[in-house]
Amino acid sequence: DELQHAFELGPTGYREPIIWELVSGLFHQRSMVRAAEEAPIRYSDGSGTSLDDPIVVTGAGQDLLGSLGIFAWLIKRYGIMSVDWRIRLKSGHHDGKRHIDIYTIQQKSGEERTLYFDISESYSR
Repeated sequence: DELQHAFELGPTGYREPIIWELVSGLFHQRSMVRAAEEAPIRYSDGSGTSLDDPIVVTGAGQDLLGSLGIFAWLIKRYGIMSVDWRIRLKSGHHDGKRHIDIYTIQQKSGEERTLYFDISESYSR
């Protein structure tokens, strides 16, 4: 029965390894990175390690593109999401002028990092 649980119906309607989900996720992540590269999204040189030095995401124009930009940055920097790293916590900070998305990620090694992204330009648009 354990072996049977390692398979599920894939897009062809046949039982395929769960790895299909991973592979399709990888293609989706590559598409996200490509879309962000084709959009006019830019990133500041901020370290992203604190509220005082966030990575400023500009050129997105819309909330969804701003989020896409963040994930593209994370994928390019840390590798494949759900394989090389995962999101442990996502929160936000608003001080009246800036909106900061805060992501705590855990890398495959177990190391956790908290990263700060200023998405004020595209927030709620």
